[in-house]
Amino acid sequence: MADAPTLIAEYRAWLTRCGSYHVTAHDLPDQARHDRAATTVIDADPVTDADAAIAVTRSFVATDDGDTTSSTHHVSYFAVRGLLLEATTTMDGGDVDLVARLAAQTVWKLHAL
Repeated sequence: MADAPTLIAEYRAWLTRCGSYHVTAHDLPDQARHDRAATTVIDADPVTDADAAIAVTRSFVATDDGDTTSSTHHVSYFAVRGLLLEATTTMDGGDVDLVARLAAQTVWKLHAL
């Protein structure tokens, strides 16, 4: 497996070529399969001591008949000390900034070890 900074670089390169794609989610409780269209936009890079980082906003919209489920995920990936740290939230507004700030603090603490 590639190291964490390489994984982030490859993910960034893939997103520049393919920001929209389809995914299939399997809901375990009801054993249902849900098809969704996904769109991912690269956000401003997080400011951290990480070896590499990327922040994205990923939106899912159901493509199944009768399924009206949609969601937005704010995701950041950080490469620090050989680890790949992911911070994800479906909250919005100031809560997104709070999660990003807490993730950055975690990266700084890991980097200082």
